[in-house]
Amino acid sequence: MPRSALTCLIIMLCFLGNLAGEEEIIPLEVGNSWEYSYKAGEMSGEYICEITERYEQSGTCIFKMEFEGVIYAEGYYQLYSINDQGEVLFYGDSEQGELEAPEIIIKYPLEKDFTWVTSGLGAEVTWEVIDLNEEVTVPAGTFQCVHVFGTNSQGGGTDHWYAPGVGDVKIYQRNLDLILELEDYQIK
Repeated sequence: MPRSALTCLIIMLCFLGNLAGEEEIIPLEVGNSWEYSYKAGEMSGEYICEITERYEQSGTCIFKMEFEGVIYAEGYYQLYSINDQGEVLFYGDSEQGELEAPEIIIKYPLEKDFTWVTSGLGAEVTWEVIDLNEEVTVPAGTFQCVHVFGTNSQGGGTDHWYAPGVGDVKIYQRNLDLILELEDYQIK
């Protein structure tokens, strides 16, 4: 699987902000970490992502998330923030550098059938909220999730199941038959 395809997938899974003004879907705090397993055909493994740093840049609070696992180069990280509207912004990563302007990863309000478009880091992606309360069971437990589906301009599709207060618990990238599931997590 091309690293750029997996990187785009991970970027889309990593952060969502405040759901309905209540609980963050992915809590952005230093020390929070998530452990995932992945399987695509004969390829499988695990990786960990952890928020390791919080700093201010031009009045914006930026969170650095570092990744460890066989699918990532040593020292790989991504940068995120949440704006005043609760939208999650992607500022760049260690492979492509910082973006000139941050990209909105998710747009609010999150309600059934709500759609928005992102650049997908080069490919336009149309996202739709499928369900606001879908039960999903993964190795880390059973969660009530927001189910979001994205279709890119090349016809590929990706499902995400986000549990408020926890984060992304399951992802299915259809064109690669790639499944990622939350194995464990630690929220401070």
